[in-house]
Amino acid sequence: MKTSILKDRPELDLIKRRIEETSGVKPKAPSDFVTLATVISKSDGCFINEHTLMRLWGYVSRYKSIHKSTLDVLSKYLGYPDFGSFLEHEKALAKKESGEIDKFTVNVTELQAGDRLTISWFPDRTTTLLYLGDSQFRIEAVENASWKVGDKFYCLHFTLGEPLYVDNLTTESGECIKSYAVGMISGLTSILGIDRVS
Repeated sequence: MKTSILKDRPELDLIKRRIEETSGVKPKAPSDFVTLATVISKSDGCFINEHTLMRLWGYVSRYKSIHKSTLDVLSKYLGYPDFGSFLEHEKALAKKESGEIDKFTVNVTELQAGDRLTISWFPDRTTTLLYLGDSQFRIEAVENASWKVGDKFYCLHFTLGEPLYVDNLTTESGECIKSYAVGMISGLTSILGIDRVS
C-alpha cells in the first residue's frame, strides 16, 4: 500500500477543494494556514499543523508528495473514516450527475416575508432563519456554526439530505462571500418551520 501520494494527483485537488468548502477557509498566506489547522484540529482525532497544510497546498514547493496519513486526517475532518472512503464517496457522487429531486424540499415560493425556518446539519449545527422576501434570509440564531446572527444571504430552496448552497452571504460589517455551502457531506439533517410571524 502506498504511504504517500504525488502532489500533482487530481484527487488531492479534490480534497483541498472539499476542505476549503467545509471550513470556509481558502488559504493564501501563512496566517490562513494557521487558521485552517486550528479549525481542522478542533475535530476529534484530526490534529494537523499548518506546515503540513502548506506542503499540501503548494505554499512550500520543495515537497513532491503527501503522506497518506495526512490525507486520512483531512478525510476524517470531512466525515470519512479515511482517504479511501472519501474517494469512494466522491466516485459514487460522480456517477449520478443529474436526476429528479425526490427529497423533502422547501422552496422560497412557498414562503412569505416574516416566515422562519430552523435548519440543522452534521454534527451539531443549527440555524434559525427569517425570510425577508425576494429570496433573501437573515440569520436570527446560531448554534455551533461559523456564520453569525445578522448575516444575510440569498437562497432558492432547502432540501433535506442535500447541501445548502447560498449566494452573497453578507455579514453585518458588509463583508460579502459570493458563494457559501453548509452540510457538504451529509446535507441538511432537519428543516423545521414554517413559523409564521403574526
